[in-house]
Amino acid sequence: YDSDNLISVAPSPFRDQTTLSYMLDENAKVQLDVFDLSGRKVVELVNTTQQAGKYSSVFEANGNTVGSYLVRLFVNDKLYTKQVVLMR
Repeated sequence: YDSDNLISVAPSPFRDQTTLSYMLDENAKVQLDVFDLSGRKVVELVNTTQQAGKYSSVFEANGNTVGSYLVRLFVNDKLYTKQVVLMR
């Protein structure tokens, strides 16, 4: 895990689903969302307080359009972002 960006995305690009993983060093309020490039929230994957540890969530294509998406992870009040590409 990159200390500057807690999010790991694999695979990217993806067709059906991709796994978004992150690790917390301490208990934290966590929110994990995926947005399209127009700024519309596609899905909220996590919105809770989590204990220290490794976590992952699956982002599924589910009829979303081909293209780039922005993964946003808030840990307490710090924001991490990663781009992911959906292809057919």
